[in-house]
Amino acid sequence: MFTPEFIITEAGNYVLVANHSVETVQALEQSIAFNRARTEYAKAHLPKHIDKCILVYDLRGQNVPPGTVEKLHSVFSDLFEVRVKS
Repeated sequence: MFTPEFIITEAGNYVLVANHSVETVQALEQSIAFNRARTEYAKAHLPKHIDKCILVYDLRGQNVPPGTVEKLHSVFSDLFEVRVKS
């Protein structure tokens, strides 16, 4: 898995882009676990002025099962603003 991340300093945002497969339950759970761990680690090392985290899920080209996008929003609501590209 490769997950690009960057900081938009002037906006105070930490952005993580997930281009993981979420087409199966196992793939979705692995992606969630990876992104949660990655973010928790990153948040501990971010400058104090970075106060907003945005997770962009790029799901273009995938056959996304019903309820997947809603699950992503609910499982990350404590860490991220979730945006989905489909």
